[in-house]
Amino acid sequence: MRHWLLPLLFTISILAPDCRSGSEKVKVKFWHAMGGEAQKTLKLMVEEFERENPDIKIELVGMGNYDALAQKLLGAVAVQNPPTIAQMYENWTTQLYAAGQLEFLEDYILGPDGMDSSEIADIYPGLLENNRWDGKILTLPFNKSVPVYYYNVELLRQAGYDSFPRTWSEFRQMCRKLLRRNPDGTIATWATANGTDIWIFGSMLFQRGGRFLSHEDGEPEFNSPLGVEVLSFQLDLIFRDSVQTTATG
Repeated sequence: MRHWLLPLLFTISILAPDCRSGSEKVKVKFWHAMGGEAQKTLKLMVEEFERENPDIKIELVGMGNYDALAQKLLGAVAVQNPPTIAQMYENWTTQLYAAGQLEFLEDYILGPDGMDSSEIADIYPGLLENNRWDGKILTLPFNKSVPVYYYNVELLRQAGYDSFPRTWSEFRQMCRKLLRRNPDGTIATWATANGTDIWIFGSMLFQRGGRFLSHEDGEPEFNSPLGVEVLSFQLDLIFRDSVQTTATG
């Protein structure tokens, strides 16, 4: 457990005061946005870490959600009172790095108390690359959400489907069949529900081979023909076909 947590201790430690005095335990304040089962799992991980490292005390501080975490984290850094470590999205990292508030982790990861080559190789390359700035590891991947579709097997069978569609055009056709209206024309049963967050757009864009930014010059590419295709598809489901409602999460 020491291997994965120690490098993380320095994500924001450039502003964190020395929490150790003589033989006292090292105190680490960890701000996070986990809830539900994820928060329970995080607490179990911390308990295991503290058993294996009795000289370190982790103080978990849950912020409820990512928006609240971002506001409190950026505010705490502004007044020179940050936590020791925190969950961060890449855009928050960019702001703090540009302000000179973060410390690179290379020396800690590759040091005697760091991660060995097999542990580093166990991290998905794409996730690790998302934590590099100027070619060096600045943060470490902590958690990543992946959008998936849950579907009602019985409703699909009633519409004549034995399996979930394999293409987006087939998906759109299926949604038209699944939509149910009341006699007065109002929606009785929506065909599908999805979020309006940018990561849904991004997932569909990346699936088609698109990018947010050019790898060559950093110029925006989300408004490329592929990006227009994705956004048009999403808008058609909502406004033209009227088959999709908004979901949270």
